Amino acid sequence: MHSLSDLGYPIKGRQSKRLLERCAEFAFRTAANGIGAVARLLFDTDVLIDHLRAKQVIPDHHDGAYSSITRAELYSYKDVDEAVIDRLLSVLDELPVSRSVAEEAGRIRRTVRIKLPDAIIAATAILSKRRLMSRNVRDFGEVPRLQLYQIT
Repeated sequence: MHSLSDLGYPIKGRQSKRLLERCAEFAFRTAANGIGAVARLLFDTDVLIDHLRAKQVIPDHHDGAYSSITRAELYSYKDVDEAVIDRLLSVLDELPVSRSVAEEAGRIRRTVRIKLPDAIIAATAILSKRRLMSRNVRDFGEVPRLQLYQIT
């Protein structure tokens, strides 16, 4: 897997530095065996959009992933440069919408007022045991068992 900086995504500037510092607590945490482990993050669509617009930089020292729903949401924007999206997503793992994810998303929607794409993303994070990195606390904040890493 290539880092984002290897693919031409610069990691610089005060905002980027602050984001990386906020992510540092998750970038390397100690595993049960005492050896450093890489955090498992699932990026919400808003974080990747901010990265593409150069508003925030996603950290590249982690086990990063995104939901297939995020790919669909990114491709749905008018005048989108698909090559740029593909280049960004190529350094992350894509997690598909499986039957268990679909079922968990349905359970989430029964208990929390949330849009279906967000419920699928939340279910993906829960079942893959990943922390969801998002600015969308309003929608994700009430989802049971979801580990949310809010960025501001």
